[in-house]
Amino acid sequence: GMRPSVGSLLEFCWAEGVQSTQETITVLGGLVELPAGADIPSRVREITGIRLSDLAESAKPISDIRDEFSLAVITASKFGKKPIALVHYAQFEEAWLKDLLNVDELPFEMLCTHRIASRLFPKVPSRNIRGLTGFFGYRIGEIKRAAQHVQATHLIWQGLIPALEAAGVKTVEDLKIFLAEKKKKVVPPKTESKVKSSYDYRVERAKRLALPSKPGIYRMIAKSGEILYVGKATSLKDRVNSYFRGKKGRDPRKLEMMAQVWDLEIVECGSAIEAALIESDEIKRLNPPYNVSLKAGNRSLLYYDRSLTNECTEPSGEHCIGPFRRFNSLDHLRVFADGLRSDLVVNVFYQPIEATVLEQGYALFEEKHGCLDALTLRQHLAFGVRLLRASHAQAQIAEEELVQELEGDVSEEVLDDYTPADICEKIERLYLHAASTYLRAKEITRLLWADVRWTEKGEAKSLRVRGGKLVDDPDARPVRGLPPWQGLALSDYDRMSVLLMEISKVDHEIEAVR
Repeated sequence: GMRPSVGSLLEFCWAEGVQSTQETITVLGGLVELPAGADIPSRVREITGIRLSDLAESAKPISDIRDEFSLAVITASKFGKKPIALVHYAQFEEAWLKDLLNVDELPFEMLCTHRIASRLFPKVPSRNIRGLTGFFGYRIGEIKRAAQHVQATHLIWQGLIPALEAAGVKTVEDLKIFLAEKKKKVVPPKTESKVKSSYDYRVERAKRLALPSKPGIYRMIAKSGEILYVGKATSLKDRVNSYFRGKKGRDPRKLEMMAQVWDLEIVECGSAIEAALIESDEIKRLNPPYNVSLKAGNRSLLYYDRSLTNECTEPSGEHCIGPFRRFNSLDHLRVFADGLRSDLVVNVFYQPIEATVLEQGYALFEEKHGCLDALTLRQHLAFGVRLLRASHAQAQIAEEELVQELEGDVSEEVLDDYTPADICEKIERLYLHAASTYLRAKEITRLLWADVRWTEKGEAKSLRVRGGKLVDDPDARPVRGLPPWQGLALSDYDRMSVLLMEISKVDHEIEAVR
């Protein structure tokens, strides 16, 4: 929760007597027992990695945490001055500290490293705890844990000290005066370049401006050498430099990444399509923290039997239809069709819809397309294919399916009140999406063994794909009698999905290898 009145402490950590010259510190505290019957919200489990089983193993009663922390404050108070705590986002932590100690006024002062950094480095792309830690040349893990953030706050403080000293701030009293001073508003001259008002970055400007205007892939690199992000580009110079332009409307996560980037690497490619395929492989190989799509994660593929009613995670002679991602639109169509055979219109649209409105919407669908209740699932799918080919939606639906596959589901517009006409349209789109999903699986399977040719900027280009991989050997042939996807992996599937997406943007021809 964002405040004590609507949440509970899950983890509480601190370090004592930290000196600015220390590289490593001892972190105290730990997991906190939750109130009886309380659970950890799924989003919190996701960003912290903490499970109820972890609490059962090592969590302490909140009274023990309170006593340990209070003793640390009392011990620090013996030096004769009110203790000082360095905290990142002190305003957020203050309410939790007061609630933990059950006081109206804290027995120590807090200095906010975020506030200090905002005064010293106003043009850093991101001053959150991960962005600033990376800006000063350190990296912390992707999951959010209290001990890790205590260490990060210390590293940020180490980075702030030289800048404070350069500003004439050498004592705590100096720092209080510095923070209390009204911030001077700097108005740049009208003739000054717009570049001056952008963010400050660690990457050398000359290096990124000297990049070639050729297709390729680029890697954003932290000071530690860790690859933060891998991307593709039609023009490396234009794409990479686009990250360094402007301030308004920027994605906070991207700014957090850019605060941590100290260097760049590029690999030139023969074409934009080749760059897209190499990007897919590089994301699998490096698992960069700031890439979202095309990561392996816990993804897996499904293959159906010829009736489309049974599924398996591996292709075989029986399960030869596919591949498909999990929770695909064929599954939704199967649930919907099964309901029709039981005289039930099933809501498969992820939004609450009244049963009567669903039934009225399907009645409109029947008036328009006829009764489909007695059809097999393959016949339902065949109807969807005919509907797709008869409509003008084929290219649009195919593109949506590709985007859903590579970048996650694209949510449809959620209405407050659905009409029967809305439901009729949603049912049509269910059939269209299922048909598009099925046809796309056939298309990417065709690409497994193919020669692909297209024109890029007036120049003829080609790729030779054998078994889902780019090769130079023209004589490789598929083994007859085996399922086409047998022995292939998720990386091959993503590579073919990317290839299909990229060639759909250009005039191309495909020659299947037999």
